[in-house]
Amino acid sequence: MMRELHAIGGNLNQMAAKANATGHIDRTVFQYEANRLRKAVQDIIEAVTAPERRTDNGNHSNMGRNRPP
Repeated sequence: MMRELHAIGGNLNQMAAKANATGHIDRTVFQYEANRLRKAVQDIIEAVTAPERRTDNGNHSNMGRNRPP
């Protein structure tokens, strides 16, 4: 995900530099990158807010073990 965000940011930065130099922005390319950014943010939000899956079937007998020092 970080690689994807970095690529989108780089593309948007290049577009901003070109738009600043020429006074023109390619709407099609901008819309494409804006949509990629929206999708990436949506994916991050879903991943962060999704409930965690339990793998211990409710057995908490090992709680506190295997903790880092």
